Amino acid sequence: MGLIEVYDLDSAGNADLANVSTRGQVGLNQNVMIGGFIVGNGGDATVVIRALGPSLTSAGIVAPLLDPTLELHDGNGALVWLA
Repeated sequence: MGLIEVYDLDSAGNADLANVSTRGQVGLNQNVMIGGFIVGNGGDATVVIRALGPSLTSAGIVAPLLDPTLELHDGNGALVWLA
């Protein structure tokens, strides 16, 4: 189990975060994986988000998720996108 947080407190600086990723055991109900991040301060941004499942077997992952679900929520918790 781990927690990693990255903060850029000086918006005038040249800090660029290129990648944030996680890997962990994912289950159902109380054992789901929740990953989160905040993009900017309300302006438009381009992000790449992936949810992988069965294709991971070719990389040697045993028992991958058979039908992963990805949900995106706004700052108020409302569902914005579901895949």
